[in-house]
Amino acid sequence: MPLLDFSLIDRALKAYPDVPYGDISIMAPCYLTDLDLAGAATSDNLLFGKTTWVSGHKNIAPPGIETSAYEVMDELVNYYLDRTKFPALEAVVFAGHSAGAQMTQRYATLRKLGDNEDRLHYWVKCLHFGSHSDSR
Repeated sequence: MPLLDFSLIDRALKAYPDVPYGDISIMAPCYLTDLDLAGAATSDNLLFGKTTWVSGHKNIAPPGIETSAYEVMDELVNYYLDRTKFPALEAVVFAGHSAGAQMTQRYATLRKLGDNEDRLHYWVKCLHFGSHSDSR
């Protein structure tokens, strides 16, 4: 069984079986918070409140830089949709799970529309839990 079986990435790959894996770019933004300063983040990284990036809030650090989590997404979209950089790119797919799914839904709803809406696709992973309780 493949390592990524049943994941959004695996489904994306299976949706386009004729596209060589080498022609696929996977980019996953990482929204760091002030809690990440204990290890992953440095003082010059964009930092967001604990979960405020999900709702597109502006960063809380570093001083002098003010951008929202959704503006970061807009920049990434503009980068990938630039035909001078990626002339054969057919689509940008946003996929999310848990907080990433919440952000994907909100971003899809609240983003400013552009000229390439037909090239943007949104996939959200929903988990359905049974009625049993977790005894851990």
